[in-house]
Amino acid sequence: MTTLRIENTVTDFDRWKAAFDAYADVRTRMGAHRWRVTRQLDDQLHVWVDLDFHSTGDAQAFADFLVNKVWTTPRSQTVLAAHHMPVLLELIESR
Repeated sequence: MTTLRIENTVTDFDRWKAAFDAYADVRTRMGAHRWRVTRQLDDQLHVWVDLDFHSTGDAQAFADFLVNKVWTTPRSQTVLAAHHMPVLLELIESR
């Protein structure tokens, strides 16, 4: 399993979450089978998203889609204050 980790600082969590939710079907179609949204307790505008994929190829394709298509939209630009490049993680162990 490959996890695509995304770290963002958002301008308004509720607006960002609505934009994130609007892509649920796209995430599923592109191979994400599970995702988690977390945020810092002391800075609730600092958000992490972990998307799980069965293949590294699907995770990389989604990362490319995110960077080149989603983050370039006007809606994304209004809800993102900052973001880091997505990181691909390999699951080694889980309990």
